[in-house]
Amino acid sequence: MNNDNNLLDEIINKSGGLYLMDSELIPLIEKAQNGCLLSQCTLADAFCCGEGAKKNEELARYFEKLMFNNTDDNRVKLGVLWNPAIREYQRGNYDKMIEKFNIAIDFMQENIPMEKWDFSLFAIMEKYTQLRE
Repeated sequence: MNNDNNLLDEIINKSGGLYLMDSELIPLIEKAQNGCLLSQCTLADAFCCGEGAKKNEELARYFEKLMFNNTDDNRVKLGVLWNPAIREYQRGNYDKMIEKFNIAIDFMQENIPMEKWDFSLFAIMEKYTQLRE
C-alpha cells in the first residue's frame, strides 16, 4: 500500500496539491487503498464522470488501477481497460482511443475464453472507429 499512497500523493502534488470532491467521498479513499473494490469503483467513477468530484483523469486511472489489481474478475478488469478508450473517444483523441481498444482486445484474447466474449463491444468499436467519418 505504501507505493499506492506515494502514487496518490504524486498525482495530487502534480495538480498543485488540490482536488475537489464531496466530503462523503473522503472516507472512501482509505477504504479504496485498503482494497475495497466498491470504494475504488465509486472514486474512479466520481473522478471520471465529475459526479461528486471534479473530473481528473489521473485520479480516475489511479482508482481504476487499484480496481484492476484488486480483483480476479476479468469482466471488471476488461471494464477498467475499456473505459479509458471510451473517454478518449469522448475527448476526440481517436488515435489514443484505438490504442486503448487494442489493449482491451489483447486482454480479452489472453484472459477470456471466446465463448464468454461480449461481441457487442466490437460493434461499439466499429461505430467509434470506422463509422465516425
